[in-house]
Amino acid sequence: MKLILVNTLKKYANNPGCKAYPREMLCRIVVMAFTDGITSAKKISRLANENLTYIYLARRDTPKYHTISDFKSECSELIEDIIVLTIAMAKESGMVTLNTIALDGTTIKANASSNSSVDENAVKLTRKYLKESQETDEEEK
Repeated sequence: MKLILVNTLKKYANNPGCKAYPREMLCRIVVMAFTDGITSAKKISRLANENLTYIYLARRDTPKYHTISDFKSECSELIEDIIVLTIAMAKESGMVTLNTIALDGTTIKANASSNSSVDENAVKLTRKYLKESQETDEEEK
């Protein structure tokens, strides 16, 4: 996971022009947005300018939506790993239970062992979010 982040940092290290946004910051706001169900790079960019939580996570940086969109496509593996790790840590600490699935307000009892399917379900959900996110970004360009 750290290797992907280091490789993207090297890519932007000695380029002319403005200093690149920290990859850690971009990762923080993208993961928070996914947690809030927001996949659009334009909406994430707007939140980084208007929402106190996102302003804090971005440390008052204001990345443009092109930057966020490019980051999501370049570092999709990193984002996927972090979201899966976040879900696993939340489950281990007892912050969430993954026994119930709720979609659009409808509650459905899950039919699988929550211990064995956490990683698979988290990966599938994350991949779905990333794909939707990239499609939304393409439509908005």
